[in-house]
Amino acid sequence: MQNRKNEAYWKAREQAEKKWIAQNLENDRKFNNKLTEYYEKAIDDIYNKIDAEYQKIAEVHNDGIGITGAYRAVNEFDIEKYEREAKELVAKANRLRSQGKKVSYKDFTPEENARMKVYNATMRLNRLEYLKSQVGLTMVDLGMNVSNDMRDKIQDDYMDEVKRQSGILGEDLTKTSLWTSKEVATVVMAQTGSANFSQRVWADTDALKAELDAVISTGIIRGDNPREMARLLKEHVKTVVTNHRYVTERLARTESARVQFVAQKNSLIEMDYRFCQWHAEPSACKICSDIYRHDTKWGRGVYEVDNVPTVPAHPNCRCGISAYWVDDADNSYKANAKEKVPEENDKIKEEVQVKPKKSFFNYINSNLEDYFVKTFGKSNAGTYIKEINDTLNNAPEEMQIVWKKVSKDFQLETTRGGAFYRGADKTVYINKKSFNAENNMNYYQRKFDVFYHEFGHHIDDNLSNGTGILSNRLSFGRISSKMDEDIKAYIEANIPKPKAEISEYSSDRKKAYVDAYDGWLKVKKDGTLTKASERMLEKSIEYDRKMNAFREIRSKVITGDYNMQDYGDLSDMLEGSGAGDHPLGVGHGTKYWKTTSKLISLTKEEYTDYRRGTEFFAEATSATINNPKSLKLIKKYFPSAYDEYLKIIKEVAKREEY
Repeated sequence: MQNRKNEAYWKAREQAEKKWIAQNLENDRKFNNKLTEYYEKAIDDIYNKIDAEYQKIAEVHNDGIGITGAYRAVNEFDIEKYEREAKELVAKANRLRSQGKKVSYKDFTPEENARMKVYNATMRLNRLEYLKSQVGLTMVDLGMNVSNDMRDKIQDDYMDEVKRQSGILGEDLTKTSLWTSKEVATVVMAQTGSANFSQRVWADTDALKAELDAVISTGIIRGDNPREMARLLKEHVKTVVTNHRYVTERLARTESARVQFVAQKNSLIEMDYRFCQWHAEPSACKICSDIYRHDTKWGRGVYEVDNVPTVPAHPNCRCGISAYWVDDADNSYKANAKEKVPEENDKIKEEVQVKPKKSFFNYINSNLEDYFVKTFGKSNAGTYIKEINDTLNNAPEEMQIVWKKVSKDFQLETTRGGAFYRGADKTVYINKKSFNAENNMNYYQRKFDVFYHEFGHHIDDNLSNGTGILSNRLSFGRISSKMDEDIKAYIEANIPKPKAEISEYSSDRKKAYVDAYDGWLKVKKDGTLTKASERMLEKSIEYDRKMNAFREIRSKVITGDYNMQDYGDLSDMLEGSGAGDHPLGVGHGTKYWKTTSKLISLTKEEYTDYRRGTEFFAEATSATINNPKSLKLIKKYFPSAYDEYLKIIKEVAKREEY
């Protein structure tokens, strides 16, 4: 461990760290330029394939696109052309691996081959699938380029940081275990969550491919003029690809920060430093600013090495740490390794929940028991009733209290299809299949999720101020607005606002082309946008940011350690928030959230508020009781809304009477 330096040294060190952070940001910009080249090349390649293939499809229709041409067989010439391109990609993949391996990494061959096999099999079906498969080849090429360059960048950033720390700490750390091929590979390919950076690159590439497939299919089905359709399609392709480029840029920054932090922390431990100081980047967010300003007992922004908040603190984070000396303290890491106590800011905030009582309560009344016997048979009914009772007896205490208030009045009837709650007769209707009593993992609902969901609606209605009245439901006017707050907070934290810059003016100087709007807007005589144009631009930007947020959430969730049973509730919540039909494969459908009926005594806005609130209430009820992974996702993406839901449950639980 180094000796105590004078005050001037530590001030100089802080300034040096600021310069280092600034250099990192500049390096990020340069790498982004390289990524832009790859994505622009992919866009151009897809453009060329669209032009060529749409014309071939149109030949069947005399200058018109249609299903017949789209499903026409692919000729041998096209197949040979495709196979040549595929062979070139295989050769390129082998070349990249032979040139790029600096340390021991697992080959990416399975990632590439799995996709190539799918595209090779589907491209022979018809011209529509042929075009999709051609786009697939472009995606494989893009994925190889991005994954290879990102691997090299992350590896170099780690090794450069170890060398930088060697200079700062006064010892050659390249001769320690921090520099071995195995250690470097382990750090670079480490998983965050359930995937390493390479898996995330390929997962995002798959998500991009899926979006492009949908765009292409939609264009075919519409049957527009081929030239016009190709133009519109290319515009959409550019938007989709550019959005995914932003995701990749953020991944590169985040992964670079991660490996540099590992290098910093391990270097300090190697050199026996007990303390470190947090350095915030110039445009630090509130999270990082609070960490930097936090006054621990060791000093402002000073933490024990093992208890310092992890970098990156959030996606895009570019903060860092450096060695620090605390006067009048034992500064040896090794001497204090067994006495570490987590700092206040690094503790996990525990939810205050009273443990459930051990006494058993039967939540299944005679009506429900008759339903289970009639629907599943006496033997199975007993098993399922016990499972439900066990689950509810282990639910949070407030939830148990609420269910006890209403369980005696639960009415359950069978129906031919689906499941729903009807306020008119206070009855839940569920068909046998919806229960998923057999615990089929391929079914979109977890076992008994639908049971808890529909009785969540029952609670929302029957513990309100007036049953059967939509605007009196517990959830009405309280949850929907919180959902909007959560979405807005996610956008502000994760989706950067583009600059509204004018790229050119019309010849008469009455309009200006704004890239962020992707179109022409009216301008005043001085060349600035009119008030109406500014409103249109702002509305367009916010809509695009919201859609990008939904796409990003979708990409994160479906490529994470979740299945449809885990994210079905979240999917429906996103759909109700404007993400479109079945954003994660599950949902009521966009029409469900709106009404045109004159019989309902609510405005359109109030009706949407009611729908979103009551569905969130039901889904949160089901997840809280029966689906931990779903609850985890709900709390992650709709934290304020879930907190409001818990407030409602606790308020109802405290009521003296029902």
